This record gives sequence, C-alpha cells and structure tokens, in this order.
Amino acid sequence: GAYITWLRNRSGRRYRLPTEAEWEYAARAGTDTAQYWGDDPDRVCEYENVADQSGLNDYPGSIDTLFPCADGAAQAAAVGSYQANPFGLFDMLGNVWEWTCSAFTKNYNETYKTYDANGGDSLGYESFCTHDISAARAVRSASWLNDKPNVRPALRIPMVNSMRTNFLGFRLAED
Repeated sequence: GAYITWLRNRSGRRYRLPTEAEWEYAARAGTDTAQYWGDDPDRVCEYENVADQSGLNDYPGSIDTLFPCADGAAQAAAVGSYQANPFGLFDMLGNVWEWTCSAFTKNYNETYKTYDANGGDSLGYESFCTHDISAARAVRSASWLNDKPNVRPALRIPMVNSMRTNFLGFRLAED
C-alpha cells in the first residue's frame, strides 16, 4: 500500500504486511494458552480493547456476550493503552482487526503447509504473501466490537481489499 511505500522510501527499510502465520506467532507470544495472558478470558480488559461494559452506552443491546469488565474504551483506543504481550507487542487481540498479506482460505492449516527442501517434515508455517488484489485477505485479532467467543489468536475471517471501517487496521512486519 501507499503507507508501506512511503515508509520504505523514508526509512530505507523493507516493510510489508505479515503473513497469517507471522501474525499468529506474534499474537501468541510463545504461549500455548487460549490467550497470551492465560486461559481466563474475563481478564481481557487488563490487556485488550474489546466489547465490554465500556461500550454499553454507545451500543446498548447490540452484543449478548459482552465481557463483564470495562476497558475504558467504547471504540478503538490509542495504541499502547493496555499491557503488552510477552513479546512486548500491544493490542494483538482486540482494538482493531488487522490485515495480513495472506489470501483467505477456509482450511488454514492445510493450505499453508510448507515442506523442508530436503524432504523433511512440514515446517508448519506459511512462507508467502498473495499479490492477487482481487483475493479476499485474512484479517486477524478481533476488534473493540468483538465479544467473548471471538477474542482469541486463532480467529480469522475474510475481508475484501476494498473494505474500510473503524474496526480494521494493520501492523507491519520488517524483512
């Protein structure tokens, strides 16, 4: 996109959207729990901006499964408003959905198996981005509008490239 081109030209460094695999690795931050802070989803307001009691005035009755806490933001919050994950990354779950460079496929685990060049076992990660601008891309993270069933690192949905909304954003990876 235009921002990535501008940033590359300004910094002399190579940036891009992350693949789904890179995004999930960053979101999980070396943990194997449901969320990087543990298995208790109700602690989410310490870490992320999600659909909770803070949004009730703006969106009364719109979501049945709100988190029982209040994170202080009814919509998108400033980056870094909540605790970082163990890798030092902010807002990896919630706040805004994040674009990846990966084309959306229904079966993520099967589509992106890659293999060792020497014939070994699957490396288990995706190694490419799509350049097909007509393909739906995978977005990850959930947003300030998402409730309990949807705030988890494994959640992924398709989004068309032309989609623009206040619950969708991006973060960059560096080559």
